[in-house]
Amino acid sequence: MLNSGLYVDDLYFGGDTVSKAFESLSDAVTKLGSGVFNLRKLRPNNSELVKLWFENGFSDSEREGVELKVLGLNWNPEKDVLS
Repeated sequence: MLNSGLYVDDLYFGGDTVSKAFESLSDAVTKLGSGVFNLRKLRPNNSELVKLWFENGFSDSEREGVELKVLGLNWNPEKDVLS
């Protein structure tokens, strides 16, 4: 995932299930954190994934409603739409 989903300073990926997505997300945080790369603007677009995120001690680094950009495009995580 880090080889294919990392472009300059954006990391983007998905998963076939919520548990696979959570595993990838926590793995990315752990691996990049060990290299002192602080991930910011982490925003899952699935309510179950958000719940798992908080239950496992991860924090939301960006407030809801803050405009997010992915690859220079605006991303609406609720609708999962780039514009």
